[in-house]
Amino acid sequence: MFALLCGCTQATGPWPDVAPEQYRISLSRNGCLGTCPDYKVTIEGNGRVTFVGREFVNFVGTRIYTVPKAEVSALIRDIKRYDILKAEDNYGAPVDAPVCAINIDAGAHRKDVLSVCGNPPDVPSGVIKLQARIDEAARTAQFNLTPHLMEQAKLLAGRFVIKLERTECYGTCPSYSVSVNQDGDVEFIGKKYVKFIGTKRYTIQKNDSVALARDFMRLRDEGVKKEYFNQVTDMPTYRISMSANNVTHTIVDYDGYQVGMPTSVSELQIRIDDVTRSVQFLNGRPFEVPTGQRCCSRQPMDVTVVK
Repeated sequence: MFALLCGCTQATGPWPDVAPEQYRISLSRNGCLGTCPDYKVTIEGNGRVTFVGREFVNFVGTRIYTVPKAEVSALIRDIKRYDILKAEDNYGAPVDAPVCAINIDAGAHRKDVLSVCGNPPDVPSGVIKLQARIDEAARTAQFNLTPHLMEQAKLLAGRFVIKLERTECYGTCPSYSVSVNQDGDVEFIGKKYVKFIGTKRYTIQKNDSVALARDFMRLRDEGVKKEYFNQVTDMPTYRISMSANNVTHTIVDYDGYQVGMPTSVSELQIRIDDVTRSVQFLNGRPFEVPTGQRCCSRQPMDVTVVK
């Protein structure tokens, strides 16, 4: 990685006297073994900024915006004031530590500086100050995780299990559970009125399981209740749960649509079925986002029983 970031011809001698429009200044903060922000921001001389969020920021993707040209000119003055040309190209970094890379293009001249993020004793203060100044000029603080979002990021980086359970009703409602953990390991348990009765284990993409966990946490942030229970009989119960750090949060749906349950809860139930591919073990796909009536009395197809 170091060779990719710093394997270029470096500027020497006094800093070149070129117009601000010829500058292109980048700061890349790379992830660590933890929840360090992972992003790259590039400021061009005309004030155009490109932010690329990768992980542990509150925006993942590319965002382009502008800052005043005066901000860029002030940043260029600080580059010269901090005497960055005298900095080493690579200060190294321990394994699993966050790495910061500064890249400065000024016409035909270039300077790269790679170091550990933070304030390590072997890195000149000018390098540390310039990292902060690039963040300041580019307004990257707007993409920082709040303490709440950081806590969520820690959960997603650790061990968790998302589970969907559907119970019997007075009829032939499919009865089964499907769960998936942080690594994408899926366990389907068919109980009644499904094509497969027994346990199936398989794997899906890890990113898909993380997306489901993120969707569940988003529902909780939106104020979804723990239980939506209609005072009727013979309906199936649908239960979504997420377990992490020895804590389990659950959303129970018992004919919840009739008592004000948001459709986003049903949408997540269906998404869990789709992402975990549990539909392959069911008799068709009887579940839809409710529109005022829910039916689950389809006749069962051929059933495979595993003992």
